[in-house]
Amino acid sequence: AGTRSDPAQRRLLAWALRTRAIHASTSSASIGTFADRFCLSLVALACGDDAGAAGPSAPSLDAGMSSGALSFATDVYAPIIAQRCSPCHTEGASGGLDMRDAATAFGSLVEVDAAGAACRGEGPRVASGDPDASLLVNKIEAETPRCGNAMPLGRDSLPASEQETVRRWIAQGAQP
Repeated sequence: AGTRSDPAQRRLLAWALRTRAIHASTSSASIGTFADRFCLSLVALACGDDAGAAGPSAPSLDAGMSSGALSFATDVYAPIIAQRCSPCHTEGASGGLDMRDAATAFGSLVEVDAAGAACRGEGPRVASGDPDASLLVNKIEAETPRCGNAMPLGRDSLPASEQETVRRWIAQGAQP
């Protein structure tokens, strides 16, 4: 298995999370279906867990929380992105950034180069393990970001505690 920061593994992980979210939104079946086990197996492989990825020891999406690791869905998306980036990025895809739900947001942010006209070619929205190289951090912390506009556009800056949560999540490797 490769390392957690391998972009190919990141894309596979993002795809697995999107597939799982789509499956969950179209089915009332509980976890344990073939599609669920398949997606969790892909997540486990993307995270470098080759042994028993399809079995009961497959990691949950919140693995690592007991060690202080931040969860994207719980610690970043729900309290920060869903609240502060709406409606521009949650009901629309302003700047080419679609964050309508946690899985889509994760897949649109982590190791994905900016697509909006103002920031195209400026690097990844989120560079796993490197908050200072992440456009997201630059846009929420800087009064004048290196490209585009400071975020959230036309509103007060995020509180320092929320900025620090985003920075810490990225520094920890931007895990789901």
